Amino acid sequence: MSGHSSSTTCPNCNNDCDTYSDHKPFDYVSVRCLECGFQTITNIVYMDLEELNEERENMELEPLSELPEQDENIW
Repeated sequence: MSGHSSSTTCPNCNNDCDTYSDHKPFDYVSVRCLECGFQTITNIVYMDLEELNEERENMELEPLSELPEQDENIW
């Protein structure tokens, strides 16, 4: 198993909540509080071409003319 479970303080209700982190197939962390229902989860989204090129411009990279392949089933 590559993941790691632990606990932390819930930012909403200050009770203990569970955390889980893993690095396969990519880095992600989830948090869930069984007292108040607070949770965070990794949400996979891709930038559209305009957003991607804006970020590339900020990093002084050449713009792309079309989006590269973006796998919606990356899990």
